[in-house]
Amino acid sequence: MEQIEGQLAADPCLKNIASMRRTYAYARRGWKIDPNRIDVSIERAGFDGLPAGRIITSPPSQVGIDERERFSAAATYVVSADALDIWACGGSRSGLRHLPRF
Repeated sequence: MEQIEGQLAADPCLKNIASMRRTYAYARRGWKIDPNRIDVSIERAGFDGLPAGRIITSPPSQVGIDERERFSAAATYVVSADALDIWACGGSRSGLRHLPRF
């Protein structure tokens, strides 16, 4: 996690990453869990009362849609390639950088 967070913190959009809520989970692709990929979700601490910090969790069984405007970021880390794709960062309605590569 330290290595992933170091790469995340190098992005200007995430310069204050230590003060944000970071959630890490193995990626779910279809019905299968892919232990070679880690999905990262980042939100500003305090949104919905959630504290800052690093959260490691199981993959979500469902994906909910939340259309409220807030700061968020999303990334995927590929373990075998040591590759990080930060595909969204900024406002939840305007922060999409590109479609996820992984």
